Amino acid sequence: MAEERRGRTATTAAWRMGGLALGVAASALVLQTGALGRGELLAAPVFALGVLAGVLPGEVTVEAPSHGRREASLTQRRILDYMPRTLGLVVALDLLLLVPLLVATSLSGSAADLGRPGRSQARSCGDGTGWAGGPWPGTYYTLPLAALVAVGVAGTAITLRLVCRRPRVGNVETDTATRRASAAVVVAGCGILVAIPLAGIALTAAAQLHDAPCGPGWWPATALALLVTALAQLVLLAACARKLLPRPNLGS
Repeated sequence: MAEERRGRTATTAAWRMGGLALGVAASALVLQTGALGRGELLAAPVFALGVLAGVLPGEVTVEAPSHGRREASLTQRRILDYMPRTLGLVVALDLLLLVPLLVATSLSGSAADLGRPGRSQARSCGDGTGWAGGPWPGTYYTLPLAALVAVGVAGTAITLRLVCRRPRVGNVETDTATRRASAAVVVAGCGILVAIPLAGIALTAAAQLHDAPCGPGWWPATALALLVTALAQLVLLAACARKLLPRPNLGS
């Protein structure tokens, strides 16, 4: 019985590490093929999707013990019982920041000199002259990014539900620890999915708002706020990296 549980735990961990390897390989490919900074922006969401792709089959393939005494629990399982609360809250807040930022930069972008949509920002100055600066995080970047983030968030929700609903393996304490470890990896992957694009969009927009020669008075303050937001993502990325590191054996 104990050996069976250890085998299932090892299989889940192997799927998880396979997802990490897949994410690294896929993000490296995106880095090489993306043009004009789009590869750097999309590499992190692609990596996070690889992480989710590893956790998902690890949870789907978990089956109830085939023999031996099983313990029953009348407690209703909830996703919030297994998620890392603080990390989950920060990731949710990041997502709430990313969505309106993507909308704002998409709506304010203009076509660049080669016709790439949203890669520049144009403005008419008061003296009759005009100004255009770039790169600006408009639709050239935000549309593919939004698609990847949407897929990743949906995958996160589905995987967390599977973590919660799958059959129990081992005693209640071991099973709970295993579910929490899986949920932590999923939330950390979603954190990377959101944090790096948020930092990239915020930094790029902040640079353009700061350098604009004839912007409104609130642009410098907005640029500073975006810079602080981008730097804050370093803390979140460090927390997510800790969750993605291999975990010790959770016992038998």
